[in-house]
Amino acid sequence: MAEYKALRGLTIRTIAGDPSNLAAGDIWYNSSASKIKVHKSGAGAWSTATALNTGRTGQATAGTQTASLCAGGNQAPARALSEEWNGSAWTEGNNLGTARSSFRGTGTQTAGLAVGGWLNPGYAGQTEEYNGTSWAEQSDRNAGYNLGLTGTQTAGLALGGTHDVALNNVDDYNGSSWTAGTNLPTARYSITGIGTSTAALSLAGTPGYASESLEYDGSSWTEGGDFPANWAWGHGAGTQTAAISAVNALCATYNGTAWTEVGDLNSPRSEGDGSNAGTTTATSVYGGGDPAPNACEEWNDPFNQTVSFDTT
Repeated sequence: MAEYKALRGLTIRTIAGDPSNLAAGDIWYNSSASKIKVHKSGAGAWSTATALNTGRTGQATAGTQTASLCAGGNQAPARALSEEWNGSAWTEGNNLGTARSSFRGTGTQTAGLAVGGWLNPGYAGQTEEYNGTSWAEQSDRNAGYNLGLTGTQTAGLALGGTHDVALNNVDDYNGSSWTAGTNLPTARYSITGIGTSTAALSLAGTPGYASESLEYDGSSWTEGGDFPANWAWGHGAGTQTAAISAVNALCATYNGTAWTEVGDLNSPRSEGDGSNAGTTTATSVYGGGDPAPNACEEWNDPFNQTVSFDTT
């Protein structure tokens, strides 16, 4: 039988585990598992799912593709409505304590976090937590309009914000109060946050509409790869080294080094968001601007995965 080196002119690398920052076509030998492994991708697509009961834009979202949360949104008037998705239908839940729009959410359907917003008129620093049944107000964040947000209900990370003046503020949330983190190198609002509070991506934003991604380790920021387009206020999910983001119709994935454009959304949208606890293989986007403020789409990439071959 021909060897891989003879066929491809390359030697398979050997490591005691699996590498990070995988790309399609990567091959290695996992010595701990005694398996040859190959990473493949490229068959992902967006499909239309059941629409929100109430169309909206600039809403707070949380959860996974099969257990999502959508709250608030719109500007005149701002909404307090909250809806839950179980993988097949949207069901109205208990309202937010404070109706607002242009704010962000993170966490899960049963442990969600919603921060900031626009009260029409006025900026909001309100922080509310969701336990799967009801919302409860917590300590306010000082700057809360058009912010970026990521992490969990007990370890959240808020990024930048406001509209009249862009901010570079970064704040950590521990489940009860906010403390200042390391500022962003550039002041922005309408940022997309991805990852955890200690391994985060701050993606794009405005003013000026950006394409840069910045990586955060809990104490310092370093520049990552640029997104394929300049934009603000998109959907983001995944981790710092395996992320997916969609804005308007454009969608791309990140491997910790570079963004790669993948399948477009069926309905272009602005200020839409979705299941930000999703992954590069399964996430969703719902809400957003015209022409479909209640539309919901799901991303599935069953081939963005690693396959193994026994060598024993």
